[in-house]
Order: sequence, then C-alpha cells, then structure tokens
Amino acid sequence: EYHTPVGSLRTVTVYDERTRTAGITISHVERYPFSGPADYAALEYLFRHAHAEPNDAGYLAEAERIGDRGFLVAYVSASASPMHFIQRELMPLETFFFELHDRPDEVRRLTEAIQGYWQETLSVASRCPAEVFLLGANYDSAIQHPRFFAESIQPALAEFAAELHRQGKFLLTHTDGENRGLLGHYVASGFDIADSVCPSPMTRLSIGQVREAFAGRITIMGGIPSVSLVRESMTDLQFERYLDDFFAQIGRGDRLILGVSDTTPPAAEFRRLRAIADRVEAFGPVG
Repeated sequence: EYHTPVGSLRTVTVYDERTRTAGITISHVERYPFSGPADYAALEYLFRHAHAEPNDAGYLAEAERIGDRGFLVAYVSASASPMHFIQRELMPLETFFFELHDRPDEVRRLTEAIQGYWQETLSVASRCPAEVFLLGANYDSAIQHPRFFAESIQPALAEFAAELHRQGKFLLTHTDGENRGLLGHYVASGFDIADSVCPSPMTRLSIGQVREAFAGRITIMGGIPSVSLVRESMTDLQFERYLDDFFAQIGRGDRLILGVSDTTPPAAEFRRLRAIADRVEAFGPVG
C-alpha cells in the first residue's frame, strides 16, 4: 500500500512457493495500482516524490560469477519510456487503451509526473560499470503499434542509447513479438542489440527480412524460434529444412549472436540443440 496526501494506492503481486517450484522467475501482478480515475492524483504524487539510488553490488557479484564466459547485461527496465511504463506496470492493458482514449490529458499528466523519476533512474543506471544495458521489452506491433512506438517509445530509447554511446557503452532492447512495421523504428531508435528476435513461423517476419531491415546497424540476438525445437511443432524433416533455409538467410552471419527465442522450452529436444550447434560449427566464424 502507498499512502499519499492525495489518496492511497494498493497493489498485489504474487510470487509464492508454487511459482518458484514451477521455475517461474517473473512475479504475477494480480492488482495494478490504477483502479480508476481517482487514482491519478496519488500516482502523480508518488512519482513526483520518487527517487532512484545506485546499487551496483548485485551487478558486480554476478559479473564476477560470469567472468569471461559471456557478457552480462545490466537490467534497467522492461519499460522503455514513461508512457510504456504506464502501459506495462500501472494498469491492465485494456484499461490503458480506454484511458488513453477517454482521458488522454490525465494520462499525459501522469507521463509528465513520471518523467523526472525516469530520467534520474536512467542517469543512475548509466553510471553502473556494465557495458551493455537492457531498456524495454516485449514489443508487438498490435499493441506497441508503429505510431505509438514512434511517439512514445522511440525517443526515449534514442536518448538513452545516445547517452550510453557517449560513455562507450551499448543498449540492448528485448524485441520478441510481432515486429512487422517496427523494424524501421528500431533502426531509428539507435540501439545496438535486438534481443530475442523471433522470426517465422512464430511471427510473420523471416530472419532474412529482419537482417535486411537492420542493414548491419543492429546486432541480432536470438533468431531460432523456440517451437522449432519441439517435435509437436516440427517434424525432423521440417526442422532440417528450416535450418537449411535459416542458415541460407543469415548471409555472412555477421552482427548475429545466435540463440533460441524467447527461451528454450521444457519440451525441447536436446538432439535438435546439438544439431544447431553442429550447423554453427560447420558455418564457421565470420570472415
């Protein structure tokens, strides 16, 4: 519960032993802080008085554990901007779109109230000793549609990318989802790594179309759709043909960190993971 001079807010987040046992690592929001128009005043007050403080201990401990086995990404936020934060974290998705239509002035004022806290958070985060930072996740052209992305997400990504680039650092954003209509906006955002690119058959874009749109300006992380590892989704013959087509589409293989998008499913066949590794070895390093 959050108590302010202009009203109180209540949230409910579920992360219990049952979810931990199931291997779930992301908590479930059962009740969002926004329950109706009366909550705008308290939300504005809350974020106008919120502050971000540095805490690098967690990153440094994990960096020591990883060592030189890979690069560690500093997680900033799954939201890429104040408006995206409202959409993801403060109210249910359908409520957000109704509010944006019915009460656009209130939504804009809340966005402005979050802005100062948001900028302070990014400033604190950028001083972390990490090299790569994650800001924003789970875009879909049906929800973060191209006009919404261009107006409410792209400027914030571009600003943070520019700040990180001034420090010799890199910006990663998590792009799994249907990306039709968004690829040009990704390039214009100036970020460096598109994490968890998930091509057809899970979405309507092929890996070749994504690479062509990025034109060497964005590194792709991911690329192998998780369903390809599951026998119920692809037969062995279909899987082999998919790999033939996939490796034909990646060209030289530059600006590509190959991986499974979004994650390897529990029903994945290990033999297929080994088959991908064999293909990578045969493909060889980028010349």
